[in-house]
Amino acid sequence: MSVLGRGRGTARGGGGMRWQPMVLRLSLLIVLAAFGVPFAILVNHIVPEPYMDEIFHVPQAQSYCRGDYSSWDPNITTFPGLYYLSVAQAAIILPVMRVLGIASSLPEMCTVAYLRSVNVILFLICGLLLYEVLLELDPEKRTMRAFAKATILSLYPLHWFFTFLYYTDVGSTAAVMGTYLACLKGAYWLSALLAIVAIFFRQTNAVWTLVILCIGVLECLQLRYLPSIPIVEAKQDQVFLTKRSQSSNEDNVSSTKEKLRKRRHADFEKGKGISLRSLRKQLTSKDLIDFSFQGFYKESLLIAKEAWRKRQLLCWNFCPMLLVVFTFVLFVIYNGGIVVGAKEAHKVSLHFAQLLYFGGLSALGLFPIHFSPGKVTLLFKYANRFQGRFIAGTIIFAFLFAFLAVHYSSIAHPYLLADNRHYPFYLWKNVIRAHWSAKYLLIPFYVYSWCSLLELLGRRHQSSWLLVLCLGTTAVLVPAPLIEFRYYTIPFLMMALHDFPEEYREKLVWFLIFVQFLLVNFITLYMFLFRPFTWSHEPGVQRFMW
Repeated sequence: MSVLGRGRGTARGGGGMRWQPMVLRLSLLIVLAAFGVPFAILVNHIVPEPYMDEIFHVPQAQSYCRGDYSSWDPNITTFPGLYYLSVAQAAIILPVMRVLGIASSLPEMCTVAYLRSVNVILFLICGLLLYEVLLELDPEKRTMRAFAKATILSLYPLHWFFTFLYYTDVGSTAAVMGTYLACLKGAYWLSALLAIVAIFFRQTNAVWTLVILCIGVLECLQLRYLPSIPIVEAKQDQVFLTKRSQSSNEDNVSSTKEKLRKRRHADFEKGKGISLRSLRKQLTSKDLIDFSFQGFYKESLLIAKEAWRKRQLLCWNFCPMLLVVFTFVLFVIYNGGIVVGAKEAHKVSLHFAQLLYFGGLSALGLFPIHFSPGKVTLLFKYANRFQGRFIAGTIIFAFLFAFLAVHYSSIAHPYLLADNRHYPFYLWKNVIRAHWSAKYLLIPFYVYSWCSLLELLGRRHQSSWLLVLCLGTTAVLVPAPLIEFRYYTIPFLMMALHDFPEEYREKLVWFLIFVQFLLVNFITLYMFLFRPFTWSHEPGVQRFMW
């Protein structure tokens, strides 16, 4: 089990401080409710009828409220997790509604406003889960830092906007964050149970279950040091690192390493150790892990050795999650695909350009971090740490991949071209397709965005962790032919949860991100509510949305 998360609060004060975590959690709920409830009321007042995909989700949920579990709308592509949750919540609060004279039965309860309120509650739960995850990821357990960052990430525009509509996105995100939190805390069987809930909200969460499983394995191994940076001294609660030096005595280093290997194995047997994430907290930007092929090989070899040595523990901890993934694979084989409805419109594709769009949007989502004046200089210095051939080859590969993805894999789904209610339509029409060369001119932006994301994540995570996250993101996005920005929410949050700007400017950076999110949220909700338009070929009011 990971050492992270144990004894939180005991090191920060006596009995007088024990109330602080609960107060912060309650305060977080109040703050998030202030950003959620008033706007939910406004949306229900101006848009009282189901809109867009709600025309499928709302009637289906209302059928379940009537006790009709046999009917199914073939246009719905996801499992009925959101509908089951809505019915369960309605059944719980129905006695109160009867006493208040608001509703006397489940069908009366399941109005559009009530169903949308389910997502508002999930929004609050998701915010709390983000807070808890951030505490688990922070070895120093800085509660106010986690409080502020959880609040800001909860306002991520693609997450916040769908809080007010009856979509599966908010519930899906909350379930994945719950799965991740349980895994970080070492509650692996609970994590497997929450993974089932996440998959019942959205099938692609099976991929995130596998990603979380792999991250859990890395945590469970409790790697003690970075293979590319030798350790010169180790204690139970502290690790001192030094950079390679030409003047170091090779015999002394070899002797020290051998002693550390013996001590490391002895500590593992006693359950002691410092996780790799905690160890990275002590490194400066100049001590970044070596992402060369040689460094990755050494790291993989270390992981394989430790995994074999702890094979019984790993099997016990992660068999439930592995069983969940295996069962879902059997379902996909039986079902003939991942979606349960509208299969013709959601065929699996090789849409590699999705990765480029995601990288660009994610970097823009954290604009003050990735496009600060000193970021390009930092990336250049970071590149200089490697041998010329390696960095040159990496850059050439990145540009070649981006070019091939743009040239051969820029898929224009019929839904994208036919629906001008979504912002991706205008991005495709006015940016990517503004000129035949426009999509190629964006390649440097895509490459820079990914380099910036990976550099920031690489400050405190080993290359195997990055590989797992990138492969999971690829598995979720590449098969999707339709450009839907809301599909980017979970991978964005998984990356943003691990972003650590330089300490001296962190508060300013996250304040600017907070302002950025508020501005985008205000504009998009304003456009949705107060700038409706009509179609000549279809009756009804249309609205702009993500």
